[in-house]
Amino acid sequence: ALGFTVELRNGARLGGRIGRATRDPASGATGRQFLRDGDELVGVLGDEVAELCRFPADRFRSKRVHQHQESLVRLVELTHAGTSYAFLNDGNNRWTARATTLAAPEAFQLALDPLLNLAALRWLEPGEERAGEQVLAVRLALLQGEPVSFTFVRCGDGTVLCVRPGSARAEVDPVLVERLLGLF
Repeated sequence: ALGFTVELRNGARLGGRIGRATRDPASGATGRQFLRDGDELVGVLGDEVAELCRFPADRFRSKRVHQHQESLVRLVELTHAGTSYAFLNDGNNRWTARATTLAAPEAFQLALDPLLNLAALRWLEPGEERAGEQVLAVRLALLQGEPVSFTFVRCGDGTVLCVRPGSARAEVDPVLVERLLGLF
């Protein structure tokens, strides 16, 4: 009932089926029977591999929602309740409010790294519906490529979701969003 398949970046696939517990009478080694895909000879794996196969698939999924290098982001635009603020990167990672020479507020500076390297607390399952209110829209203008847009949605239970068109929804740290909303 247990098994795994690992697909490497080059397309190679490795894996097999894990069987019952066994003990080698000669050496005393214990483990689980393992039949590698394409093989006919059964080997032995450690019990820890079988335990890994019992974890839900989400435990192996990356928590990275997105990752943008600060020096490649030229503009961060935040919109809340019809009000927008934009912050420009001068190319040397010095951020100013758009149309001014004033440095971006400290709250923005503190939120910038977590915003550009957004991590999921957990991914929502396909079809998992969560009602909420859109509290913040974000648009990142990049040095190269198309702008990246996403929204933060606050749910009734206090959790915050990151929603990006055509992408899985992720529950994210509400502290980041509250820090950004403090700018308004």
